Amino acid sequence: MKTCPCEYRHFMDELPIDVSPSIETVLFKLCYHAAPTISGIKPSSLVVLKGSCARHFVKHERDIKRIMPLDIEILHKDEKRVSLLVFNSDTLLTHISQAENMNYLTSLGYPAYNLATVLGRLKSQFSSGCPSEIGVFLGYPVDDVIAFQSKCEKPLFIGYWSVYNDVQGAKQIFEQFDNARAHIGQIFRSGTSPSSYLQSITLN
Repeated sequence: MKTCPCEYRHFMDELPIDVSPSIETVLFKLCYHAAPTISGIKPSSLVVLKGSCARHFVKHERDIKRIMPLDIEILHKDEKRVSLLVFNSDTLLTHISQAENMNYLTSLGYPAYNLATVLGRLKSQFSSGCPSEIGVFLGYPVDDVIAFQSKCEKPLFIGYWSVYNDVQGAKQIFEQFDNARAHIGQIFRSGTSPSSYLQSITLN
C-alpha cells in the first residue's frame, strides 16, 4: 500500500544524514516518491513538493535537474506547491505510444507521438487541477484510468491507483513499488546522501 504522510515523516526522522531544508531534502523526496521510476518499474512519477521544499526546488532547480538522472517537467507551480513529473524520456514515450494509450490520449486532444508536445498539453491541463489522464503517464492501466474518469462504478481495490479490473495483477505491481521505496530507504539509512546516490546509479 501507499506510504502515508506520517510514515514518510517518521522515515525522515530516522535518517542519519542532514535533511534540513536544502537541495538534499528535495532530492530525498524526489528519490523516495519516484523510486519506482528510478528503478525502471514505472515510466514516470508525479511528485508534489510543498512549503519550504517547493521553495528550495524553485531556488535550486538547475542544480537539482543536473544531479537528477531522470527528466523533470514542472506541470504546475503556485505559491504553495510545485507539481513535478519525474520521468525517463525513452520509457515514457514508448509507454504512451502504445496503441491503447495513444488512442485514449488523442481522443482527449493530445498530439500523437511527440513527447514534448504531449507534455505541453498535459501541463496546460494542470491549470484546472490534476487531470484523470495523468494515470496513463504514470503507467496505470488505461482501462482503470477510463473507469476512474467516468466515475460510473466503484473500484474493486484502491492502492497507488483505483483498480477496476485486475486486482491481483495490480497488487503485485503495488508490491514492486513498495519494494523500490524500501530499497532506496535502506540506502539512505546507511548514510548515503541523495545526491551521492543519484550520481552513482545507471538507469536501465
